[in-house]
Amino acid sequence: MWQGHRTWAGALRALLDRRVAAFHPTLRGTVDMFDEKLARVRHLIDGLRPPRTVTIHGDLVRENVLVTPAGEPAALLDWGFLSTEADPAFEASITAGVFDMYGPAGRSLDEEWVENLCRLFGHTRHQLLFYRAVYALLTSNSYDAEGQDGHFAWCAAALNRPDITEALWSDWAA
Repeated sequence: MWQGHRTWAGALRALLDRRVAAFHPTLRGTVDMFDEKLARVRHLIDGLRPPRTVTIHGDLVRENVLVTPAGEPAALLDWGFLSTEADPAFEASITAGVFDMYGPAGRSLDEEWVENLCRLFGHTRHQLLFYRAVYALLTSNSYDAEGQDGHFAWCAAALNRPDITEALWSDWAA
C-alpha cells in the first residue's frame, strides 16, 4: 500500500483509486450518487492532515483475537489486506463496523462502538463514518469481483447509509 508513497493520504488515495478502477461498475449500479460520493471521499482524503500513524490490523473481530484461558488477549490472527501503517481512526472505524457486521445487533453495536471510540480516543463521529465509506470502497469486491456476496451487500448498504452520506459532506476535516 505504501510503495511509492510517503504520506497516509497519498497511500490511501492510491489504493482507493486502484480498487475503484477495478470495481466501479458494480458499485455504480448499487450505490446512490456513486460518482458524487467517490469525489467527496477523494476530496476528503486529499485534505487529510498528516495523522500520527500506527500499525493497524484492518480486520479486528472476535475471531481474530486469541485469548488466554483467563480471557486476556494473547495474539492477533489474520493479518492481511488492510494490515498497514495508518491513522488509528481508520482502525477504529473498521473495528466498529465489522465487529458484528452480519449479526442481528450489528448496527446497534456499531453505533455503540462509534460513540465509545469517539469518547475514549477523541475521534469524531464524522471522521469514523468517512473512514467507513473508505473501507466500503476499498473492500466491497474483496470476496467476489461481481459483488454477489454478503460483504459487497454490506459495503453498498454502508455507502447508502444517510449518516455516512452526511459525514462525506460535513466539514469535520476543516
